[in-house]
Amino acid sequence: LLDKSLGERWYGATWPLNRSLREEYGRHLPVDADLKNIIKTIFPTLSPVDGDRVKIPGVSETYPDPLRIYPDLLDATLEGRNSLVHGDLHWRNVLVDESGKGWLIDFAKVRVRHNLFDFIKLETYIRLMVMAAEYGAFSWSEYVQFERALNAAEMDRKAALPTNASLAKAYEVIRTIRKIAQHYMKDPRNFSKEYLPALFLYCLAMMKYYQSNGLAPTQRVFITACVAGHYLAEDELSADTTSPSPTTPSHSDTST
Repeated sequence: LLDKSLGERWYGATWPLNRSLREEYGRHLPVDADLKNIIKTIFPTLSPVDGDRVKIPGVSETYPDPLRIYPDLLDATLEGRNSLVHGDLHWRNVLVDESGKGWLIDFAKVRVRHNLFDFIKLETYIRLMVMAAEYGAFSWSEYVQFERALNAAEMDRKAALPTNASLAKAYEVIRTIRKIAQHYMKDPRNFSKEYLPALFLYCLAMMKYYQSNGLAPTQRVFITACVAGHYLAEDELSADTTSPSPTTPSHSDTST
């Protein structure tokens, strides 16, 4: 559906996108005070560390606090393209007939916007909806490693693949979504400048539905944003310290 049916006709028929992340993805975000209260509600034992990092319960590492990252990120330019998008692409809007052919339904939100929006929404809703059935099947530590593996794969970093069966399946599905999305990125090598910031902001935005989505799914997308924030910060640090000197140290993921 994403590649053969909509692919080149929608996501590939693009024109320049000259907007900030605030204009394209910031509009989904709850106000800052509400976002802080939601985080306190879903993770009452979340521990701040050094002012700008958080300690997720059950996870040994600390991660950048998304609330410290997103205000500056909103003013960054979204390096992408516009196209028609479905606008509400998640598994409940995909039907499969007896022959195995997939059909999209509910085109009420079709509009012109960032051409990768459908991919970002689809993978976010896999975490919110599909993985909800896997409640208790994995720990937060395993989930963090799953997110690290996903982002490391796109950024040519090293990270251990998920060994938990539920997470390994989700990893393959989301990797497939991202591989298709890569065909329609402005620069397929620019995952950390186009796809990842948009995913980070969209995951934070979906936290406003915590009462209908439930506790664990909302916790998942918050952790997704924390890990995405790690890679966004690492990528920014790498860009700031890159120089022509052959002695410049490289930045790599040290996950085991």
